[in-house]
Amino acid sequence: GSTVKLIVSSGAEEVSVPGVVGLSQANATNVLQTQGFKVDVQQKETADPAQVGKVVSQDPNGGKAKPGSEVTIVVGVAPEGLEPPGPVN
Repeated sequence: GSTVKLIVSSGAEEVSVPGVVGLSQANATNVLQTQGFKVDVQQKETADPAQVGKVVSQDPNGGKAKPGSEVTIVVGVAPEGLEPPGPVN
């Protein structure tokens, strides 16, 4: 007749997903990994040179998620045949 106390964990606490839209791919990946997330990088062609190499969207975009879950970031790339802008002489 001993009493056994059982505590059931509901898993890891959810943490806030940082917004990384507008950051460089490297910075966004670093921020998300520091928070414990896995990062899935997708690429999307963009005609806007200011968005090349930058995160243009993410999923989930904010909110909360469990550490170890995956955050997808979409990084802008120059369209085929267009060179990224170089220094202006």
